[in-house]
Amino acid sequence: MAVTAAQLEAFAAAAEANIANAVALGSQASTSAASLMNQSILDLTARMRALPPEQWTFSALGELRAQVAATAEEMGAALNAQARRALREFADLGTTGTMGAAIESGVLSSEIATGFAVIEPAMVNILSGLTTPLIDGITAGVQAQIEQAISTGILTGGGQLETMAAIDRALFSGNVGSWVTRSETIFRTETLRAYSLTQDVRNQQLERTFPGSDKKWLTTLDGRERESHRRMHNKVIKFNERFVIQPGTSKSGKTVKGGPARLKYPRDPTGLGSPRAVARETIMCRCAHIMMLKRGATARRGTARSVGAEVRTIRTDVEDFTDAILS
Repeated sequence: MAVTAAQLEAFAAAAEANIANAVALGSQASTSAASLMNQSILDLTARMRALPPEQWTFSALGELRAQVAATAEEMGAALNAQARRALREFADLGTTGTMGAAIESGVLSSEIATGFAVIEPAMVNILSGLTTPLIDGITAGVQAQIEQAISTGILTGGGQLETMAAIDRALFSGNVGSWVTRSETIFRTETLRAYSLTQDVRNQQLERTFPGSDKKWLTTLDGRERESHRRMHNKVIKFNERFVIQPGTSKSGKTVKGGPARLKYPRDPTGLGSPRAVARETIMCRCAHIMMLKRGATARRGTARSVGAEVRTIRTDVEDFTDAILS
């Protein structure tokens, strides 16, 4: 049966509603991560204050460092566990949202939809390989600052009060905000990346079912969007093409360095261009994309069963992207 104009309108409306929900949930996930990070730092310093005075000596320096390392490891484990739960939720949302919109609108029959392979677990495993080293980098940074303050305080003859004051200065004189902001940035970017990644894999299956489809970039227009993404709003291209995002201008009016980024979809970790350009256009991005099916298109059966090739390609590209941004 050919796809009707009414079905296409219903599909687009359902897809955009799912996107709005994902963006809102992304904000919640980042806020929750920031809260967890802030509380973890407060808990860590509270544990340090609870140590008896005799442990704040040169002879106990090794033990102090060991306690800081253990506490930082707990912090990292809690953040990584929360990240994995969030990635799983958003990967599922990207998959079910796309499928739900297609089925509810009548674009895709339930019979054909059953042939679409499960993809969420693979995507979660792939993206965890990106988020884990980013989160570990935060906890390692906090640990290093505390250890440096402890070493400096004790080696210069400071006791518990003086050394804790040094720790507070190291963490809370602007730095704690930096660590919290970094955790917030990671969670907002990577949860929505999980959403876009699974959405795109599902869209690839839909495109094989409805060949010749297009896709459209949607920007969250609320005054906080970057200039380069505002220019991309409602941009329609062929499904197998990449969106070319030209750099915007800085506050001084100069063109931002790095050149253009060529993305298959917002937050695309397989983006082409310099690592700087891809990072510039994907980090903290709140944009989305939707499938643009053709009116009168007819579903082709037996074309959407395997996603193995896509998953293998994505795994390699995400690993390369991870190496680039961590190097």
